[in-house]
Amino acid sequence: MPVYNNYADVINTSTILNEPEFDTTVNPEYFNPLYREYLQGLFDSDIEKLNAEYGTTYTSFEEIEVPKKYAATPMYYDFKQFNDGIMIDYQKFLVDIIKKIAPDIKIHFKTMMSNAYAESQEFMRMGDVVLEDTSAISDLFGCDAYACFTRANQPVQGKNMVYRYMTSIGGKPVVNSEDHIIPDKFMNYDRKIADFQRTDMWNGALYGRAQGNIWIYARTYNTASYRYCGLSTRPDSLSKMGKVGIDLNRLSYEVAAFADRVSDVGVLFSESSRMFNLGSMNIAYNIFNALNNIGKKSEFISEDFIEKINDYKLLFIPASTHVSAESVQAICRYIKDGGTVIIFGQDSLKYTPDGILNDEESVSFIYENSQYFETCMNDTGMLVVSPSEKEFNTIIRKLCLEAGMTDIEVVDAQTGERLDSVSIETASYRGKILVNITRYDWESSKVKLKVHGNIIKSANDILAIETLGEEFELEGYNPRLLEIELN
Repeated sequence: MPVYNNYADVINTSTILNEPEFDTTVNPEYFNPLYREYLQGLFDSDIEKLNAEYGTTYTSFEEIEVPKKYAATPMYYDFKQFNDGIMIDYQKFLVDIIKKIAPDIKIHFKTMMSNAYAESQEFMRMGDVVLEDTSAISDLFGCDAYACFTRANQPVQGKNMVYRYMTSIGGKPVVNSEDHIIPDKFMNYDRKIADFQRTDMWNGALYGRAQGNIWIYARTYNTASYRYCGLSTRPDSLSKMGKVGIDLNRLSYEVAAFADRVSDVGVLFSESSRMFNLGSMNIAYNIFNALNNIGKKSEFISEDFIEKINDYKLLFIPASTHVSAESVQAICRYIKDGGTVIIFGQDSLKYTPDGILNDEESVSFIYENSQYFETCMNDTGMLVVSPSEKEFNTIIRKLCLEAGMTDIEVVDAQTGERLDSVSIETASYRGKILVNITRYDWESSKVKLKVHGNIIKSANDILAIETLGEEFELEGYNPRLLEIELN
């Protein structure tokens, strides 16, 4: 490390922990005593107090063992705090040593993609990097975010949601130090893959990714190797990646304008609710997507920084069923100060992380002064069935219009109907409006861009370097970056 520090001026960042996971259940003999000690501290060494909260019948702390599997219970929630806490202590231990030896090296922990699209069992079981806890000790936020051409549960927008979450929490540059634009050993050579990858890499920069190390440029004939069918066997992909790199450099100031844009819409991100409600994450994803459909930048608000809700005009609560009493009171104050709250999902805000009812009068006040929408989940409880994507888009556009927010949408040139598969990002640069439009399906059609209900008559696509008229072709997975002047 001392030698490493001598090259700090040419090393962007160093990954301190790669895809960290920690599971105390693999060594119960060692961790059971520590877990019992932890619980004794939580419950003042009172076993009856523990039984009352957990609904158990232990006669002593010595009977308790680390849980063997996930359960949506207060006991498992406390166990996960214990499990994750050991990982956090280890991270701090590493940072203290490394910063003493190599103080000039910028460090990050590379977290897995456990907070996007839908809930992951890895989050429930393993200790990972908790950004709220590491924001004070890491120089950048690292991740291993991915999107896959053939997997519906790994969309590009799920990856972009990770970037937006990370930039929301700490305001630090995000480094995807294992940027999976293709799965390992992926033998599919569909010609659409290169366009999928280009969209992934281009839009990732607009959603907050400051650096990406593409995985993986390699070639081998060993079919068992993770390098098999890597990017070096895909000239079309390499061509698209090269073009993205050139465009990101050519339009670097415009791209930075998107990252710097201030948001007035917040989405509550409750780690504790994820433990008890497996659908919370997918509801948050649908809200994030619906806001993107009308060009609204949203940011995520962690309960650890709940006071940040006052920075936003609208606050969305995505089935956050188990939140702290402090969060409930903060939301009450937010409403009294003129903030607007929209709740999706039954029992939101009802419980504390310990499974105790939150103050009923305060929760009732929030519901009485908010707009509430029920949700219906699939059999796993992880994916939203209702509202549909189209319904989410319609509901959220109406709410944003009622709040007096900018209205922007892409409509079919023939029917005039809004395209629900479209994502829009907007920014201002040198007195003009920038509009990044991406169609997340494989269709192609003539469209029009509407701002405040008015059709934009002409625009410059500064990504494709062409001038567009009132109607223009919008192809799936082929982003357009429009530069327009509003009279």
